[in-house]
Amino acid sequence: MRVSHCGRSLLLAAWCLLAGRAFAGHLVNLSTRVSVETGDSVAIAGFVVQGTGTKQVLIRALGPSLQAAGVSGALADPSLRLVNPSTGAVLASNDNWNFDATLSARQTALGLSLPLASEAVIALALEPGSYTAIVSGANGATGIGLVEVYDAETGAPSALINLTTRGPVRSGAGVMIGGFVIGGTTPKRVLVRALGPSLSAFGVPGVLANPGLEVIDAAGTRLAQNDDWQTQAADLVSAVRAASLAPTQTAEAALPLTLAPGAYTVLVNGAGGGNALVEVYDLDSPSPTPGNYARPTLPAGFTQPPIVGQDNTPAANPTTDAGAALGRVLFYDQRLSANRTIACASCHQQAHGFSDPRAFSVGFAGGLTGRNSMGLSNARWYQRRAFFWDERAATLEDQVLQPIQNAVEMGLTLPELVNRVAAEPFYATLFRNAFGTPDVTSDRISRALAQFVRSIVSTNSKYDAGVASNFANFTPEENLGRQLFNGRGNCNACHATDNFVPGAPIFNNGLENPYVDKGVGALTGRPQDEGLFKVPSLRNIELTAPYMHDGRFATLEQVVDFYDRGVVAHPNLSGPLRNGAGNPRRLNLTPAERSALVAFLKTLTDPSLATDRKFADPF
Repeated sequence: MRVSHCGRSLLLAAWCLLAGRAFAGHLVNLSTRVSVETGDSVAIAGFVVQGTGTKQVLIRALGPSLQAAGVSGALADPSLRLVNPSTGAVLASNDNWNFDATLSARQTALGLSLPLASEAVIALALEPGSYTAIVSGANGATGIGLVEVYDAETGAPSALINLTTRGPVRSGAGVMIGGFVIGGTTPKRVLVRALGPSLSAFGVPGVLANPGLEVIDAAGTRLAQNDDWQTQAADLVSAVRAASLAPTQTAEAALPLTLAPGAYTVLVNGAGGGNALVEVYDLDSPSPTPGNYARPTLPAGFTQPPIVGQDNTPAANPTTDAGAALGRVLFYDQRLSANRTIACASCHQQAHGFSDPRAFSVGFAGGLTGRNSMGLSNARWYQRRAFFWDERAATLEDQVLQPIQNAVEMGLTLPELVNRVAAEPFYATLFRNAFGTPDVTSDRISRALAQFVRSIVSTNSKYDAGVASNFANFTPEENLGRQLFNGRGNCNACHATDNFVPGAPIFNNGLENPYVDKGVGALTGRPQDEGLFKVPSLRNIELTAPYMHDGRFATLEQVVDFYDRGVVAHPNLSGPLRNGAGNPRRLNLTPAERSALVAFLKTLTDPSLATDRKFADPF
């Protein structure tokens, strides 16, 4: 909410409540019927054009023609102005459209009945941005009016999104009536709000003290109603909060709904009357992606050997801001699973270092994965370039499509994936921004997802700050742990460089003998490959419990205890875990030394990773 841009301007009052949040959706018509009065009680409607090009929009203000629908006290001569809410500049205006031939053709093309000559129509191409339509009565006239906003070219690279209307709410025919249409073929999640008391903060006088809200379908059936938004079922209250759209006043109303394609009506009423705001949001569409993905600020060591040689970014798929922004939306989109319940982020959760706190992740039908979901921090840097615990995917581009096609995890075929994504209108703009055209292919999905994953860079830990100061910021315990890690513990033999990943080798760490899960050996069938697994980075290791490919260790303390005295003899046990006689080594650490190692590992936690908005859920 950017109140500083709003001041106490009545023109901006509605849009201040939407500032900073945009929702590209398949809302093809948005309209509101309201009592149009004078001064502060004219009707004010706002909408957003989002995308990469101009959008043809048609706006109408109706009054006299409402009488045919049985509306009494209709506004006799509606006047319409379209305003830039940031500057107050009038972009277009109309009082009597008088059956203008061009406007007639445009309305007919949309299947609209032509209004009366004294009503108002504006048709124009708009650049992406926010706009305000103001409906008043000519010569100070008052009455019931209807303001409508139409997307005149669905499928274009820009989209008409959201409607908010502010006006007076009266009794009887003077209730506020909003309407919207959901296009497409699949249900949409929407949130409808009715605000009153919170408008006072924006200088709106005579606000509606306690707005009530009803949503009705085209058949006249009441689907839902709400008076005070916190009084409804707990799951609905949670959905309002999860959308970051909770009204600031308990007396205001909000309804989260899942609706099939069709036309819907919103009624706003309230005892005593007053100015109110009605809003419709598409919750299935992503909000804008903030941040820089392509050019993160990196420590000096990441731009030099050996870490620069670990970068697995292919020349054919460099990370771009637009590509990673598309990948972020795909990463969080549950449409990418068979029953629309699981996303990549379901098993790679930001709060847990993009891993899963469960030992085995839950797939779309309730089945469990065969291995723990590995954290994704700094996946960009891994010299061997391969992915999965058994390294069966040669590149990240290969890896990101496999869970989507896995029968347990997400359960889609690649043609189903492409069709699912292409069916969502907001993806057209995202694909155009990333790849130049709106075409959806599995290759482009793969490339975008890989770009987003590579953009998850974590270099803001206490350890990173310590590198620059020779670790003067470390406690004595943390410095002891660092010395053990790089010295007697020999941990850096497998977790090397400031990225804490290996170089060329792959390792067997002596978890068991025989191995239940044979790792690389399960793919090759060769005895010498049994128990070989990818070594993940230790970046944010504090966040990524449980540990190992099967999640067997719940805590870092258990991991340190294992490497101290629990390594199991195995023919393939890697050299760094053997003593001079070739047997599993025993470090015989003291309790204080084990605690120091854990303390050091926790310095690798980047506190910003779990909350960085550019990596967060955009829906």
